[in-house]
Amino acid sequence: MIYIGTSGFQFDDWIGTVYPKDIKKAQMLNYYVGKYTFNTVELNYTYYRMPKYKGIVSLLRKTPRNFVFSIKLHGGITHEKSLELVDKFLQETCEMENENRLIGYLAQFPFSFKKTPESERYLYKLSKKIKNLFVEFRHISWLDFKTKDFEIITIDQPQLKDFYPFKINANEKLYVRLHGRNKKWFEGDVKTRYNYNYKRKELLEIYEKIKDFEGEKYIYFNNCYRGYALLNAVEFREIIGGGKLEIF
Repeated sequence: MIYIGTSGFQFDDWIGTVYPKDIKKAQMLNYYVGKYTFNTVELNYTYYRMPKYKGIVSLLRKTPRNFVFSIKLHGGITHEKSLELVDKFLQETCEMENENRLIGYLAQFPFSFKKTPESERYLYKLSKKIKNLFVEFRHISWLDFKTKDFEIITIDQPQLKDFYPFKINANEKLYVRLHGRNKKWFEGDVKTRYNYNYKRKELLEIYEKIKDFEGEKYIYFNNCYRGYALLNAVEFREIIGGGKLEIF
């Protein structure tokens, strides 16, 4: 089984590009599921603010039973390394797991998170608190790191100095995040650094690298600037045989 979606679904610059001009924010998830027929989404707002139980339940009720979620951990957990936040985070999001709609929790660590004994200890403690954990490394120092305590995410990002390369290092589930290849990464802000539209040739090359992995695959496009993530996700689904879909 392969799941394809985007890292988030509610962006202002998607309006008039991949969403209708008159769409309301409350309608965006329905459009994402109904119009584009995606079977998953990666929740990113949970990085910026702690999720609320009612909000999580609302997302479940707005989507079909076969639609699944990945949830990004709050920045306080991954960037400030506060394990004290984990229990509250899990409590607020538990209904997705209770209804078997949760792929797992995404721990996206920053480029500055390098492989050190202290970092490894933190990861071990985090994995003991979260059983279905997916970890994203961005610094090359983690390249040869292996573990059975959690799944390591495969990422596609600009190949700049000391950036983690595209590498499959998964155990049972392959989780892929595609950030784009904007080489002006450090010159842009949190939005414009993801300003990249994958060429079809690049998408085909990515598919060739992952197609032989045995087990479930989760593919999320995080190049969300002006809807590129959604456009690329639709094209990638077409490449794997998901049928052609007319874009708004």
